[in-house]
Amino acid sequence: HYRLRRDGKNAVKYLRKAAALPMPKRKNYQWPELYNCLVHLELMRGVYWLKEDEDTLSGAAWKDIKKSYTTVMTNCELSDRKDVGMFYDKGKRVRDRTKKEKQEKEGKSAGKSAGKSEL
Repeated sequence: HYRLRRDGKNAVKYLRKAAALPMPKRKNYQWPELYNCLVHLELMRGVYWLKEDEDTLSGAAWKDIKKSYTTVMTNCELSDRKDVGMFYDKGKRVRDRTKKEKQEKEGKSAGKSAGKSEL
C-alpha cells in the first residue's frame, strides 16, 4: 500500500515488521515463497521510494534492510533480483547521510557544552 503510493518512509516502517514475522506452522504451499522471498523483496522495493535528502534510516532499520537484501539474493528468482542492488545502494546512501547528520549534530552539541563549561 505505502510502497505503491511511493511513501518509502512508511513502506519501510511496516514492511520491516512484516519481514520479521515467522512463517506459520500450518501447511500452505505458497507460504515459503511469501515468507522467504516476497516480503523481503517488497521491503527492498520500499527502500527505493525513500527520499534521499529527507528520510532517515536508523541502525536497526539498516540492519533489517541488509538482512532482507541477503534473503532476496539467496531465495528469490533471478528476474525478481535484477533491481535489488540499486535499491540497496539507495538505502546505503540514505543511511550514510543519516549517520553523517547525526555525527555533525553530536559534534555541535559537544562543542556547545564544552563552551559552557569554560565559562
